[in-house]
Amino acid sequence: MPSNRVLASVLAGVACLWAEAPLSAQQQEIIGSLVGRTAQSALAKGNCVRIDRTVVLTDFAFYLELAEPQSLVFTIHRAVREDASYVLEQSWSIPAQPAGPSWYSPTALYVPLLAGNHYLLSVSWSGTLTYSFHPAAAWPLTFGEQRYAYWSGAHPLPSALLARNEMPATYLMALTTQAPSRFDPHTRIAGAGCAPSGLSAPRLTCAEMPLLGNRNFALEVAASAVARPTWLWITPHALPSPISIDGCELYLDLRTPLIAIGPVPTQVNTVARYPIAIPYDPVIRGVEVPLQAAAYDFASGAVDLSNALFLLYR
Repeated sequence: MPSNRVLASVLAGVACLWAEAPLSAQQQEIIGSLVGRTAQSALAKGNCVRIDRTVVLTDFAFYLELAEPQSLVFTIHRAVREDASYVLEQSWSIPAQPAGPSWYSPTALYVPLLAGNHYLLSVSWSGTLTYSFHPAAAWPLTFGEQRYAYWSGAHPLPSALLARNEMPATYLMALTTQAPSRFDPHTRIAGAGCAPSGLSAPRLTCAEMPLLGNRNFALEVAASAVARPTWLWITPHALPSPISIDGCELYLDLRTPLIAIGPVPTQVNTVARYPIAIPYDPVIRGVEVPLQAAAYDFASGAVDLSNALFLLYR
């Protein structure tokens, strides 16, 4: 068990992190604990986090004890599903000095974590250090949930990696977040989708914020299997409340014009990608648009429906 001195140090570090954040705008949450402590060399550790409500990540810190001066590389990888292929979003290389058990982070970030996605928040190191963890996963967060602990022998982590429920544990980590400002674009999800096929329900997310003039904007549909045809549906308005069709919840108002895009097949990562450049058009600023996706299953002949995704253009 950790000593009282170590516990006091952790609490002091948490209090310091709170003091640095504007309480009116930011919120800090600590996941993991000091139950387990291990020293290792040249590894990477991280947490997979499911995002249910879009937030802006302003910092994430790991509680570490360095044995010597070394390089820390913090990374954020994103995927549609928690067991899918993850792609590097951003990374930061930080020279670090031993300071006893301390919080280490890239600091001063502004990274949107978009609803419906999963992110691996990780740190890798070049030398030897001690990290802390809790021997259980599924740690709740106000904007989602930590799903599992990720580890790798790579320093730094590659730009693409696979993560499949790596470990039922939680590395000790502090996350500081805030809601998107009223000037930011926004995303939100509704419903969980349905799968009459018996497979997992399709999952609709976006890769970036719906910012006016963003030509790299894309939507993604995860559909459980390779080469499944998928469709993306868009209407100007959502229904006041969803209606049930064969046990599936439809959020789109089909009395208004419907835009249907597809079919687009899922790739080897079981995800279909829809690149849709957003024009810089002030007319759509402040407009929220609903979308849903569908996937066809050849074996059963069933059409599965995704969650709804709402995009607020800014």
